[in-house]
Formats: sequence, structure tokens, C-alpha cells
Amino acid sequence: MFDLRVIHTFSNGVKIPKWLIVSPTNGCFDWSSTAIYIPLDGDFHSISHEDINDDMLSLSILNSELITHTKFPDHIGVYLPHVKKRINKIRGEKFAPQFLLSDIRQFVIQMADIETATKINFSSLVEWC
Repeated sequence: MFDLRVIHTFSNGVKIPKWLIVSPTNGCFDWSSTAIYIPLDGDFHSISHEDINDDMLSLSILNSELITHTKFPDHIGVYLPHVKKRINKIRGEKFAPQFLLSDIRQFVIQMADIETATKINFSSLVEWC
């Protein structure tokens, strides 16, 4: 399972979901899988930019790394072969930090990318200030 947190931005007095922060409850993603499916029908905890733990290694997930599955219509998938390929490319760069896959403690995914991939409207997460 996953701990799901949403960071919001503000536009015209409306609190709009911007990023989904996904952390595995057991502390480590299963990198041996082909895909990780994250349920989107659970509770989202709202956090602010200040609540982000800068000491924790995070990885942004690109929209090209997101997948859906007909068996899991209320989930978003992260296709790990594409993620690992991108990480290996980053590791080959001259000043890239050295880390292990197991060091990555959370994924950061743009809510707009999730909406595009799943066709789920997250308007229920929009709040008036």
C-alpha cells in the first residue's frame, strides 16, 4: 500500500491539486516489478510545500512513464522499465548524484498527468479557500 499526499497550488482563491506524493508504507518500492499500481480511490492527505521532507530522495515520474490497466481502472501505474532507463541515463551524467534504487522513498507525479492518463477528474480535491 501507499501513503498518498497532495500538494496544492492556489488560483483565484481556489486550492487546486498540483502534485501527488506517493510513498510506500513499507518504506521501499518493489523495483523487481514491471509496474507499480497506485490506487486513486483512497484518502489523499493534503500537505503544503513546507511539509516536504527535503532529506528524503524523491523521483519525479514523467507522463510517459504512467500507464493504465483495464483491471485497475481506479489506479495509475508507473512503468518501471522506463523509469529505470531514465535513472541509468541520469547516472551516466558527469555531476549526477550517486544513489541506489532502494534510496528512492517517494514518487512525485503531476496531478494533470494522472488526469490525462486515467481520465479521472480530481475536481473533488479542489477546495475554496
